[in-house]
Amino acid sequence: MRLYGFEPQTATFSWGKMQVVVLGEEGRGRKLTYVPFQAEFDVNKRDYELATTRKGLPKITRCGIPTNAWIAKLSGSGTYTRGTHGTVYVLNEYVGNVFVVAYGYGAYGDAGRIGDWWEYLVTVREPAVFLVRPAGGAHKIKRYYLVFDNEKVVRVDANMVGVAEEVIGIPLEDPDKLIHTGEGITELSNLIKKEGK
Repeated sequence: MRLYGFEPQTATFSWGKMQVVVLGEEGRGRKLTYVPFQAEFDVNKRDYELATTRKGLPKITRCGIPTNAWIAKLSGSGTYTRGTHGTVYVLNEYVGNVFVVAYGYGAYGDAGRIGDWWEYLVTVREPAVFLVRPAGGAHKIKRYYLVFDNEKVVRVDANMVGVAEEVIGIPLEDPDKLIHTGEGITELSNLIKKEGK
């Protein structure tokens, strides 16, 4: 699989250091998740895979066999604004091409109650279309699409939907309208497998 949306970071723990993908943040009203990255990082390689640790948690390794799928970090992080929720949706017709591997979330305010944003680590089979809703509200940060198709990822901003549709060949609607009605989209948090199921 190819990688999108992240570079591993070095995290320091009481027992040592490790390369990880960081999702969310630590603190009240927040959830910090580390996914071990146990491979040499090269954004051009296509042989990354998800494996599991001895405790059954996800980790990223390399297998030497290239594939056309993706491991992607998708984030609703935006800007501090009271009452906003940053997240990512997938268009309903592509739900079957997406699997949520891990997630975390951050928040604004000391108690984490001002607003929040979610981050997801997902696997993606092409084609797939995501709608990103950054925290902060549409008046501060515009919503946009991420289109995974033809071995590339294309960002389509709200003001380019009509033009991009002609080029990429995938019909897109006004993102604000989709978010307002909730029709035709599924928030990635709804795809998280609950423990024990």
